Parts: sequence; C-alpha cells; structure tokens
Amino acid sequence: MTTSEDYRLYLETRFDSLITSMNGQFKEVHYRLDKIELQTTRTNGNVTHLEKEMEEEKRDLLEHALSCPKGIEIQEIHDAMVEGKGVKIGKTEASTKGQVAFSNIISIAGTLLVIIGLIVTVITSKRADEVLQQKINDLGTPVIVNDRGAVVPLQKGDSLKFYRDGEFKEGLRDSNK
Repeated sequence: MTTSEDYRLYLETRFDSLITSMNGQFKEVHYRLDKIELQTTRTNGNVTHLEKEMEEEKRDLLEHALSCPKGIEIQEIHDAMVEGKGVKIGKTEASTKGQVAFSNIISIAGTLLVIIGLIVTVITSKRADEVLQQKINDLGTPVIVNDRGAVVPLQKGDSLKFYRDGEFKEGLRDSNK
C-alpha cells in the first residue's frame, strides 16, 4: 500500500495543504508581531518624551529656586522660624514667644474652667443627693397631695381618714380657720 501511486499523491496533497495552512498562520503571527513592535516603539517614544519633559521641569524648578527674587527673604523667614525669633511680616511682627505665652494662657484658662465645672457639678450633685435622701426617708411617712399636686408630709396632729371606696381624705385640724 505504501508503494501505490495513489497513496503517494494523497500524502503530497495532504502535506501541501498542511504547509499552506502553516504558512498562513506564520504570516498572521508576523503581522501581529509587527503591530506589537510598532505600538511598543510608539509607547517608548511617548515615555521618552515624558521623561525629557520631567527632567526639564526639574531643571527649571532648581534654576528658579536659585534665581528667585524672593529667595533671600524666604530663607531669612525660614531661618528666623527655625531659630524661634520674631518674624517681620509686612508691617507687623509675630513673635513666637508671644504666641507660646498666649497658648499657655489659653490652656491655663481652659484648665481652670474645667476645674470650676467639676466643683459646681460636685456641689449640685451633693444637693441632689440630700434631696434624694430626704425623699427616701419620707417614703415611710404618710403624705398629703395638695390642690396643686405637690406632696406635703403630714404634720403632727394631722390625720387621714380612709373610706370604703379606697380613697382617703385629710383630717380637719385647721381647715375651719
């Protein structure tokens, strides 16, 4: 079977079609690689351009810092601030020592305000405790509710009368006056 002419022609046809298919795939791969190479070249060119611009900006910034007309004044203000001296700004003078003293006064005043608030809270809570303790002590004693709704403890000589309907009324000790 391997010696037959038909089989040889069959194999040549198959190999030719296989080689044609492989060549087409190689051409497609080369086409895509060319596109990738072109895009890479463009991207690298953009990156190189941006790097050059960044270097120029750095150089300009350094040159400006060295040639700035206000550079000496800025350096003097910086040195004065670092040393803690007063800094002349226009026609006013801001003293860092004065600022520190002012902040100390503010913090002392705040501390005193907190202490006074604590003392007032303690005093008012003691009064509230005394009132509460008195109310607790009065729980065991009979009381009368007056017309305004206030609770009034019974005085010596007062009495309560209970009626069958469950209500009670105060005695008539001084009600005739």
